[in-house]
Amino acid sequence: SDIQRARRFGNVFRFIDDLNAINDGGEFERCYKEIYPPELELKKENTGYDNASFLDLDITINENRAFSLKLYDKRDAFPFSIVRLPYLSSNIPSRIFYASVSGELLRIARCTSETAEFKLSCKTLMNRVIKQGAKPMLLKRTLNKTFNNHINEFSQIFNSVVEFRQAVM
Repeated sequence: SDIQRARRFGNVFRFIDDLNAINDGGEFERCYKEIYPPELELKKENTGYDNASFLDLDITINENRAFSLKLYDKRDAFPFSIVRLPYLSSNIPSRIFYASVSGELLRIARCTSETAEFKLSCKTLMNRVIKQGAKPMLLKRTLNKTFNNHINEFSQIFNSVVEFRQAVM
């Protein structure tokens, strides 16, 4: 019945049990009890209004009102190591292992808006896959192929495949 109030929900997004209310003027926080039953417990995970995680993204609103994105994985806070990609020594073809590395690099490129965060995420990935058995020569070939096959994503940050490899290794 209140069209102005309803329009504030135009930037509220929900996917299964993850909800993000950006630029709603605090409307969702004021009226979520009118939407959800008291039996449903909602947990607010962000502490301020300029940063939140949604799905696999960490979203920050900068001082100039622009969004800054980087990958977010709640497993990083766990006090133990978690296997996220297959080990090269597992019972899979090696091309699947290196294709997983390539896919993860592409995901990082598409979900990260700051160069420093991109490089940090890639270095973390490279350290992980090397511990999981990646062979340096095949990893180098994978980086070359990934860069060349997705030059639009990577050329915004790097001038050449050599610069890309040096930054992420």
